Amino acid sequence: MDREALIEVLEPGDVLLVAGNSRVSRIIQVLTKSQWSHAALYIGDTALRHTDPRIRAHAERHGDEAPYLFLEADIETGVALVPLSHYRGDSARICRPIGLDNEGRKVLLEHGLGRLCEAYDTSQLLDLVRYLLPLAQLPARLAQRLWMANTGESSRTICSTMLVEAFQAIHYPVLPEIPGACYDRALCYRVRNARLFVPADFDLSPFFRIVKYQGIDHPRFAQNPFRPEIVSWQ
Repeated sequence: MDREALIEVLEPGDVLLVAGNSRVSRIIQVLTKSQWSHAALYIGDTALRHTDPRIRAHAERHGDEAPYLFLEADIETGVALVPLSHYRGDSARICRPIGLDNEGRKVLLEHGLGRLCEAYDTSQLLDLVRYLLPLAQLPARLAQRLWMANTGESSRTICSTMLVEAFQAIHYPVLPEIPGACYDRALCYRVRNARLFVPADFDLSPFFRIVKYQGIDHPRFAQNPFRPEIVSWQ
């Protein structure tokens, strides 16, 4: 991971996908057939400037890294603010919501920060793993009635669910269902149960742009577009 390149490109509201190397991460990667096992929301210095002193205190404890924070839900720490260095050594991808305005971004970040310190929902993780098992596949809507019917404590969550619920709070689609009877030219979607999402869904979503932070999206190419002849091979 190129830390400096990420800092130059990241914007609040971006979703960072991470390829972890823990046992749980490897299980998620195998079951989802994706390298992405974890998702976090980039909030930048939003927590550092927050009006709530409790939230500011959580940001300030990160010192010089406080202006570059992510909100994540981790099995060990629950919902917490983490610095960019937390993902040092991990492969990462930036997914940017297309067309999100400043007001929507503000509500998105506020919704996420409102869940700070919530516990991690290990029971939901187990339900999700069971749902993803090849021999246990059921239609998504049936799964919502069976394995996902018991939502557990509202003060518990996992990384992908927390992020999807934040985007659903501003009516921003990630991977919604398309009703069969929807023939209108306008976009017509049905909200999916946020508990059925996995980190890879942000990568697959047509509503998020993949940001090439080490390549053509880096600010150094803003004035001088990339040309292959400038590459220095070693």
